[in-house]
Amino acid sequence: MRVRALALTAAAALALPLATMAPASAKPPIRITSIVAVNAPGPTDANDFSWPVSAEAPDGTVYLAAVIGKAQSIVADKPTGAPTTLVAATGIGTTIALAADKHDVYVGSATAINAYDRSTGALVQTWALTAKPRVLSDLVVAGDRVWALQVPVGFNRAPSTIIELDPTSATRVLTKNGVYDTFDLAASPTGIYYVTNKDSTLVHLTNAGVATSAKTHLVVNQLLAGPGAVQAMFVTGNAVVVEFSFGQGTDAEVYAYNATSLTGPGKGSSFSDGAELTATTAGLMVVANPEADICPTSFTQLCLRRFALGGPADYGNVVKLSYDEYGPILGPHAAIVVQSNNKQRVVRIG
Repeated sequence: MRVRALALTAAAALALPLATMAPASAKPPIRITSIVAVNAPGPTDANDFSWPVSAEAPDGTVYLAAVIGKAQSIVADKPTGAPTTLVAATGIGTTIALAADKHDVYVGSATAINAYDRSTGALVQTWALTAKPRVLSDLVVAGDRVWALQVPVGFNRAPSTIIELDPTSATRVLTKNGVYDTFDLAASPTGIYYVTNKDSTLVHLTNAGVATSAKTHLVVNQLLAGPGAVQAMFVTGNAVVVEFSFGQGTDAEVYAYNATSLTGPGKGSSFSDGAELTATTAGLMVVANPEADICPTSFTQLCLRRFALGGPADYGNVVKLSYDEYGPILGPHAAIVVQSNNKQRVVRIG
């Protein structure tokens, strides 16, 4: 065991300090602090829609990868100054996932994960991947390690694979096969969290390879929702947050578990499977379209709000985003990549 189990009830465990549990409306209003157009080329054919993959480094630099055929442009947008092309590479395949730490940006495709120096754009490391029967779906930075998730291709129930990488070594630290029903990873400074085994088990796997698990205590209708309805989203404070998608429309809920003891769930909060939620230095942020019951019904496009865990929907003030499409909320410094007419912008929130 990584740590001894705490002798606490679920309610007491989740009463540990969690600043994000405070009502969103009690915090200062959020606002757009900057909107920057990025020179990330989109598809040449308007019918070939290609959404740019994005990630954020600890200093707030946003990285985007946009696709034109097999050519890749990794664009860096720092909090100040004009966006620049960090690297223009060919032959690496379509970028599926990005991650960044203090030193490098990690670019994942179906066949490899490449690490580029954030200062020079030089290729510093490559880890080969096998494209089938699984394909890369997620990259996260956990302290001084990088974790990758490969999910099964096709509709039959098959296991995922979790890979641990040390940026200073070309050799994998860990390859964990046979992980069923896992499609997302949540990173902390010490390792990762994920949900597995038909939504029944929450696992904390440390960078040192120590696994701790506990029951999710969430009842899932496997016929309607199927395995994979419960997935880890992110870690905030001493809570690991999971989403439970009901499998009917976009109805969902989010729950918080104690990140140390894995005790939980706490009280659920209503959510939409069509929305994006993450933790930032400005609090929990959610972005959604008008159909997600998060934006006012009068809105015709997107909105951004704070989110409160463990209680009634309390979103605080609303920020309107007049764009057609959006990507995930990025952290630690709140930002989001939006797109209209195949043109991308980085919207920063404070």
